[in-house]
Amino acid sequence: MNRLFSKSLCTSAAGANLKPPPADSAAIAKLILSSPSTTTHQSLDDQFLLSTETPWTPQLVNSVLKRLWNHGPKALQFFHLLDRHHREYIHAASSFDLAIDIAARLHLHTTVRSLIHRMRSLRLGPSPKTFAIVAERYVSAGKPDKAVKLFLNMHEQGCFQDLASFNTILDVLCKSKRVEKAYELFRALRGRFSADTVTYNVIVNGWCLIKRTPKALEVLKEMVERGINPNLTTYNTMLKGFFRAGQIRQAWEFFLEMKKRKCEIDVVTYTTVVHGFGVAGEINRARNVFDEMIREGVLPSVAT
Repeated sequence: MNRLFSKSLCTSAAGANLKPPPADSAAIAKLILSSPSTTTHQSLDDQFLLSTETPWTPQLVNSVLKRLWNHGPKALQFFHLLDRHHREYIHAASSFDLAIDIAARLHLHTTVRSLIHRMRSLRLGPSPKTFAIVAERYVSAGKPDKAVKLFLNMHEQGCFQDLASFNTILDVLCKSKRVEKAYELFRALRGRFSADTVTYNVIVNGWCLIKRTPKALEVLKEMVERGINPNLTTYNTMLKGFFRAGQIRQAWEFFLEMKKRKCEIDVVTYTTVVHGFGVAGEINRARNVFDEMIREGVLPSVAT
């Protein structure tokens, strides 16, 4: 058992007397991690992994990849082993997305391109989700321009941009606090993709995340002027933005305006106000809002 991954054991003659391979992702991950080599596929070219008796499914493969998340090279070896050498199993698109995410996190850009090419050859994608994964990794690595370029060139890989993918790239940029870049892209392409409520909410949230509430209000105003109705998510985002920026008075006035306009106040709204007052040290006001919440029949959440 010293060489669990010996290539010589992969013959059909040897395989006839083998015990059924483990179908548990934890056991498989442990088996892979026990391999002494991280540089060649031979240590992974193993009877247990390549056996046709192994009940490989996308769910099992994905579970193994997730367990190997912090062991990126091993995870990719496992993925490539099945892709290149298993006689029957073909990876699902979701497994490719996980492998691409792992490779992108390790800055293995050649591997990312190779995996995307392989997806195309199998007609499994890439999908907008695939590009969102890579874009997010570019942004995390401090390369927002590459993320935008990737989005603009999606069609070259057979995946055409749509409103959903536009909203996704904006969200990725905003949540990484590259809001200026997101806003620039938003202004350039909002007409082409017919920006909707989700699009505007993403930008409002972006400005609120970096505590630039005046810009968020500008976007909210533009949203209304263009005939796009804000929803409760829009208002809750704006409310949270005021509290995040320490603008307690503006937050309270905005909350009162929401009630005046008969907005459907929900548990998120109340929780935001209670939490905002609590963080500001205004415990009595937080308690009063909490009591109002109960009177209005809104059940508190764990966060409240």
